Amino acid sequence: MPPAESVVIAPDVPAVIDGYVVERELGRGGMATVYEVSLPELNARAALKVPHAGLEESWLEQFRCEAELLFNLSNQHIVKPRAYGRLADGRPYLVMELHRGTTLRSLLDARAVPMPVTEALRYAIQLARGLRAAHAAGIVHRDLKPENIFVDTEEKTTVSAQEVSTLRLADFGLASRVGRKFTHAGSADYLAPEQAAQQPPDGRADLYSLGVVLYEMISGRTPWAREIGLLELLKLQATTDAPRLESVAPGVPAEVAEVVHKLLARNPAQRYQTADAVRDVLETRLKQLENRVERTQVNFDLNAAQRRHATTDLTIAKVQVAVGSRRRWAGLALVLVLVLVAVGVVLGLGWRATVSQPADLPIKPELVKTPAAVVEPEVAAPAVVEARPEELESLRRPAVATVKPSTKPPTAGCQVDERWRKHALADLDELTQRASKRDALISWATDENEAISQAIASLASGADCASVDQRLKKFDARVNQQERN
Repeated sequence: MPPAESVVIAPDVPAVIDGYVVERELGRGGMATVYEVSLPELNARAALKVPHAGLEESWLEQFRCEAELLFNLSNQHIVKPRAYGRLADGRPYLVMELHRGTTLRSLLDARAVPMPVTEALRYAIQLARGLRAAHAAGIVHRDLKPENIFVDTEEKTTVSAQEVSTLRLADFGLASRVGRKFTHAGSADYLAPEQAAQQPPDGRADLYSLGVVLYEMISGRTPWAREIGLLELLKLQATTDAPRLESVAPGVPAEVAEVVHKLLARNPAQRYQTADAVRDVLETRLKQLENRVERTQVNFDLNAAQRRHATTDLTIAKVQVAVGSRRRWAGLALVLVLVLVAVGVVLGLGWRATVSQPADLPIKPELVKTPAAVVEPEVAAPAVVEARPEELESLRRPAVATVKPSTKPPTAGCQVDERWRKHALADLDELTQRASKRDALISWATDENEAISQAIASLASGADCASVDQRLKKFDARVNQQERN
């Protein structure tokens, strides 16, 4: 068996590089290939990045620059380098920490529907944190896109009091110092207009790319159609504002859409100027959405308590009617028994009066029997509870008190009363709870809940009642449409 050093995993990559054993390929890009390697002496594993053979010298210089930049960065949201060196043929290589997970591109492609707005904001906040560290070191990534964002499924990060998978910026192959000009541009879909114009970029170019990534996470697509040609795409990016996010992601909160479109401003001066500012505004918007969900849940809990109170009142009314009914039946049964006993006594006495003795036979006193005393059968007295005034009043209530109320408010011509209000609030509460499970409906449903609640509270006539019913039907239709989608 040949020595390990002579075994190759690819024709141009040795099996062992500076003590690292090359085990398998993890991914391949246009500029380099990444392998999983092990360091048996330390029982450690890492990732090895090697440029493709035959690259121009400018690309090899860019690779060396990437290694230099990474060794000058230290942040949780940026991949960490371990070693740098050169192969026998002169190509540089870079050893980095190995993390388990996937790329954001693979994560988005595996989803059947776009990412919930709150989840997208938590990811974007992490990216802003990583860009802040890079920009603070004077480094511009220049190629921020889902393919270059690693999602670590084993390590969690806390964002707004919730743990999510950690995101890391990877592939700084096109990164540069601020003000330095490179002829190599990034991916067209995520390219800032000034980059396409070959102007030296600064951190605001990365913020534009972050805006495109956030747009895609929320809507499931980039602002511009992928089917158009490269030149036409670059022209659109330079001369036309991005299509409104609301047009491709109905229901997205307006304040979130405004953040995205400010990031996508064609003029860098009209964008957020720092990654710090982006992180702050994203955290604020995320907190606003979370507060809306909490407020919606509180409203639901309050309305649920009102429903339980109304149900308790109805149950008490039913029990009172049932108790009154049992007492009436017990009284009737007692009267019936007494009547039957009296009739029996009368019939018995009448029968004895019709019996006569013969006139010629003396009557012997010892043969005369005194009729036995009639003993009334014992009847178990019903457990009669002394009725309170309010219980007597319940007996006078109409029989409709035992009818289960409708679960939906009546339509036009309804009578406005407290029971109707409770039923309308119950339906509104149910719709709001269903809507709160859809990020796209949270903002709209919260406002609609408040408006309809106020309308119910101020009801004065049957016409107003019908108007509320129509609004509830429209609310239900919109929630159903979102659930079908």
